[in-house]
Amino acid sequence: MRQLLVPFLFAVLCPAWAQAQSSSDALMQTLISEVRQLRLALERSTIVVPKIQMTLQRVQLQQDAVSRASRDLDAARNQLTRSADEQMHLSVEMKRAEAVVAQEQDPLRRKDFEGRVAALKTSLDQMAATQAEQRVREGDLGVRLNYERAKLEELNDRLNTLERSLDSPQPKQP
Repeated sequence: MRQLLVPFLFAVLCPAWAQAQSSSDALMQTLISEVRQLRLALERSTIVVPKIQMTLQRVQLQQDAVSRASRDLDAARNQLTRSADEQMHLSVEMKRAEAVVAQEQDPLRRKDFEGRVAALKTSLDQMAATQAEQRVREGDLGVRLNYERAKLEELNDRLNTLERSLDSPQPKQP
């Protein structure tokens, strides 16, 4: 009976052991594949994360540049508005002085108002030149603001691309 038991056990246990071995090999291959994928993910994040951090810092700096350009443009527009208001006030004052000159009978007073009209004309001419410079400055600042905004948009696009590269599925390795 002993002679039959050993071959019987060998015949029964060998296929079970072989099946366990192939199941173990499949599990090992799955684990190896998972470890490779983890290594690739870690390598990719090691490369991409510093790029994201650097891009974020550049975005913050660019947002500051956009804010400065926007403030400068607002200040230039406010200055231009104040100049236009002052020019209108001087123009009204000059018309009043011209009306007084036209009606004034006293030569001394008339000469005084004529001098006042001449000074107001000079001030208005200077104001017109200043406003022309302010309009040029306003245009330059508008161009600068648009440029800074475009750079910010470009950095945001770059950041989105980096973010998508982190989110994208990783290629499988054999």
